[in-house]
Amino acid sequence: MIHPETLVAAQRSFELQDAEAGAQRYYDAQDRKAKQEGFDRRADVQKIIRGAVPLVAAGLRKWIEEASQPKKGRPSSALAPLQELDPDVVALAALSRTFSTLAKALPLSTTAEAIGKVVQVEIEALMIQEADPKAAKRFLKMAEGDPSERSTTKRHESLKAALEIGLEWSRRMQVLVGGTVLHVLLKALPDIFMIKTIIDQRGTVLVVALTEEALDQIADMAQAAAWMQPLLKPMMVEPRKWEHFDTGCYLEYQVSRTVPMVRTFNREHQKMIRQAIKDGTMQEELDALNGIQGTRFAIDTRVLEVMKWVQGEGYQPAKSFPLSNLPEKPVKIAKEEWETLEAEVRTAKSRQRKSVMNIRAAASVNLAVFRTDLEEADRLKDLPCFYLPHSMDFRGRVYAVPHFNPQRSDHVKALFRFADAVPMGPDGGYWLSIHLANCGDFKTRTGRKASKDEFAERVQWVKDNEDMVIGAAMDPVPTLFGTSFASPFSNNCKRTMRLAKRKTLSSESSASTPTIHSSPPRRQRAH
Repeated sequence: MIHPETLVAAQRSFELQDAEAGAQRYYDAQDRKAKQEGFDRRADVQKIIRGAVPLVAAGLRKWIEEASQPKKGRPSSALAPLQELDPDVVALAALSRTFSTLAKALPLSTTAEAIGKVVQVEIEALMIQEADPKAAKRFLKMAEGDPSERSTTKRHESLKAALEIGLEWSRRMQVLVGGTVLHVLLKALPDIFMIKTIIDQRGTVLVVALTEEALDQIADMAQAAAWMQPLLKPMMVEPRKWEHFDTGCYLEYQVSRTVPMVRTFNREHQKMIRQAIKDGTMQEELDALNGIQGTRFAIDTRVLEVMKWVQGEGYQPAKSFPLSNLPEKPVKIAKEEWETLEAEVRTAKSRQRKSVMNIRAAASVNLAVFRTDLEEADRLKDLPCFYLPHSMDFRGRVYAVPHFNPQRSDHVKALFRFADAVPMGPDGGYWLSIHLANCGDFKTRTGRKASKDEFAERVQWVKDNEDMVIGAAMDPVPTLFGTSFASPFSNNCKRTMRLAKRKTLSSESSASTPTIHSSPPRRQRAH
C-alpha cells in the first residue's frame, strides 16, 4: 500500500507538470495559429488589437474631419474612400494588416499597400451588399467558417466578377490610401509601433516594428494566458473539498485557481453564488458536489487491453473510434478541365472534396484524442484508485473537470469501473440480466425485441446465451467481435463481461454470487 503522504506529494508534482505541459501546449498552439493564419491571429495580439481599435478609430475621425475642411489645393486621395467606411472597421483592418506584415519584416510601402488593399475590399463589400444582399450574406457565412485569407480573397474576386462591380485601384492608389491610414495608426499608438531601419540583402529598408514595451506586453500576456491553461487530469488522491467559489478541487494553487466551482462569466451570478455559500443556503449543493467527486474509480484493465488490440488491428467497432481507412484525398482537377464543367457539376465536386477533406481532418483529431485517452488510462491503471474532480455549469448541472471521464463515448465509459466493489445481493443477477437484455435489445425466442418482451423472456435470453456471456469474460476479442453486438465497448457488453465474471466465480463464493431467477423477486413494502 502506498503511503498517503507519498500520494499527496506525487499528486502535487503531477499537477505542476500538467501546468507546465498546458503552458507549452498553449505556446505551441499560438505559434501554429500564427504560422497558418497570420501573426495577427494570435490570442495575445488579438487582445492588443481590440484595445487599440478605439484609439486608431478616433485618430481616423480626427484626420477625416481636418481633411474635410476647405483649404487650398486638391483634397487628399484617401479622403473620399475613408469617408465611405466606418473608422472602427478601417482601424481593425489596419491593425491586423500591420501586425501581419511586421512579423515578416516587410517594407513600409508593402505594409501601406496591404492596408490600402483591405480598404478597397471593404468598400467593394459595401457595393456587393447593395447589389445583392443575399449573396453578401452567403459570402460572410462562408468567410466566418474559413480562416484562410486566400480562400476568402478568391471568393470575393469571384463575387465581384459575377456582379460586374468593383474598384480598379492601382498600386499607387492603394499605397496612398494605406499610407494615410498607417500614418494615423503610428501617430495614435507610439507605445506599440515604431519605424525601424534594417539592413539586409535588400539593402536599407524601413519597416514597422514593435516597441520594446509592446514586446514585453505581448510576452507578459502570453505567459499569463499560458499558465491559465493547465492540463486537468484525474487525481490520485481525493480532491480538495469545495468550501468556497474559488476553493478549487486540485491541490496546487497554480492549477486550482483555473477551476471555479461554477463555470459562469456572469459577475452577478458569481456574486449570488458566493453569498449563497456564505449564508449556508447552498450547503446541500456543496455536499453533493463533494460526494460525487469523492467517488473512487479504477481502470478496467481487461477493456484497456482489448482497446489496444483494436487500435493495433485498425478496426472501428463503433462510431466513437477513429477511422482506420481514410477516404482518398481527391485529386485536384486541372484548370482547363474545371472551366469546361457546368456550374452544378462544379458545385457538386467542390462539396464532395470539402466533405472528404473534413472527414480526413476530423479523423486525425479523433485519433489524437483516442491515443491520449489510452495514454491516460495507462497512467492510471496501476493505481488502486483515482478520483475525478467535479464542478457545475451555470445551470447547476454537474460535470467532471478532466476530459478523461465516463460522461463521454462508450469506449471511454468502458475503461472505468468502481474501485470499491459492493455485493449486488441475491436478486442482483435477475435485474442485471434484464438490464443487459434491455441494452443489447436482442431478439428473444418469441421473436420480439428484448426491451419490448416480458421480463422472464429477457432473463431467459441471458440463460440461453450463457456460453457467449461466459466467453465474453474469458476471451473478449473473438466473442465480442464475432457477434452482432452493435458496439463491443457499449455498456451492455461490459455488463455481459461482468455477469460472466460473476458466473465464473460462482464456485468460489456461491453465497455472494447474484442469482438469476426466472420470475421476479418479491419486494417488501416499506413501512
